[in-house]
Amino acid sequence: MKKIFLMIGLVALVFSGCPNNPMLEAISITPSKTTYSVGESVAPSDIVVVATYSDGSTKTVSDYTTSPATFSEAGTITVTVSYSENGVTKTASYEVTVNDPMPPTPETFTVTFNKNNDAATGNMEVQTFTEGIEQALTACGFSLNGYIFLGWAKVANAYEKEFDDEEPILATENMELYAVWEKIPVSVESVTLNQTQIYGQTGEKIQLIATVNPDDADIKTVSWKSSNDEVATVNKDGLVTIVSTTSWEEATITVKTDEGGHKATCKVTVVNIPTDSSDFVKINAGEFSLSSDGSYKVTLTKAFEICKHEVTQAEYQWIMGKNPSYFKNYPAEGEIQNQRPVEQVTWYDAIVYCNRRTEIEGIKIGSSQNIDYVYFSDSGYTSPYTAAEASIKVPVYIKVDNQNKIASLGYRLPTDAEWEIAARGGLNGDVYAGSATDIEAYA
Repeated sequence: MKKIFLMIGLVALVFSGCPNNPMLEAISITPSKTTYSVGESVAPSDIVVVATYSDGSTKTVSDYTTSPATFSEAGTITVTVSYSENGVTKTASYEVTVNDPMPPTPETFTVTFNKNNDAATGNMEVQTFTEGIEQALTACGFSLNGYIFLGWAKVANAYEKEFDDEEPILATENMELYAVWEKIPVSVESVTLNQTQIYGQTGEKIQLIATVNPDDADIKTVSWKSSNDEVATVNKDGLVTIVSTTSWEEATITVKTDEGGHKATCKVTVVNIPTDSSDFVKINAGEFSLSSDGSYKVTLTKAFEICKHEVTQAEYQWIMGKNPSYFKNYPAEGEIQNQRPVEQVTWYDAIVYCNRRTEIEGIKIGSSQNIDYVYFSDSGYTSPYTAAEASIKVPVYIKVDNQNKIASLGYRLPTDAEWEIAARGGLNGDVYAGSATDIEAYA
């Protein structure tokens, strides 16, 4: 019995003394890069490979292989990772995106512009060109009193140009271009027009007068041109004729000196507006009681004029060039369609209407050429309020004096007190339309 026990113990001893070799069961992949270009390979830093064993243990391994090792075509490619240990091989795969190789970055060149005369004025930025792409030269920003700019040359003090102003070129190197100037016998410094903005009706004729400066210039001849002869034409003497019948169409009249090419412009806007001022009534200055017991009083320090009816659809169309109203059809019996009140108009639209009417009728500050607008988009009263600003409801500034009173003579909306005084006919106390049977006629 002892011998048997000894043998069993020996077997147990031998068994327990064998090394514990857990088997490789699987590998897992964690990629850090999944986008490649054709010709690239999977780098060791691109993936982390972890081996898992039969006893549940894991370890990160590095002696794995990938297939393909290098990407030879574009597309969605499956990468297979293989790892072997103790005669056991395990694989895992993942997908990557392989793109065609990026084209080489084209070379760029710079073109700098030289005034080529210390007396010339103006500045021009360095211009960048891309290899193989044609690009127009920047328009000349230099000027030289008494000279005409001819073009550009690659050498200083050249008399002949190599490139015209704004000529398209294909740059193949960095270049410095020099302005080429031609002296004129007597310089024409500028030309001005007696008007820079015209509002007129169809068929109206307006004489523009060009003044060439200085007075002693040898050649004072000029040429005239309209940007759109279907809106307004101009003859050789500067007489403008408004042709279009559509309000708010525009054309630009340009006068150009034959000597020096100096220009001045005048914008022509077609506005066929009514000229009858009888629709406005005057409310005199004074003190007004706006309550039945006389406790609420308002003092008007200045008289004002107010239209005796709401702005009509025709008036709004004439001034703004559009009619936003909903009720454009089916007027009631005895009602004239285009004299119905305009509606679908915001408060912001209304103040633009006021500003435009002020502009069209030429209401100016004293004897100056400045239009006396009421509404502005800045607190310094330098930018008159426009339709573009109204469309996004930019804040409005009403021009007031140092006593916080409205300081402009242009068209505007009445204040609440002004409206109530006008509605009362400029009279004190309670004013009613009359008996109930009369109310429709008054309305």
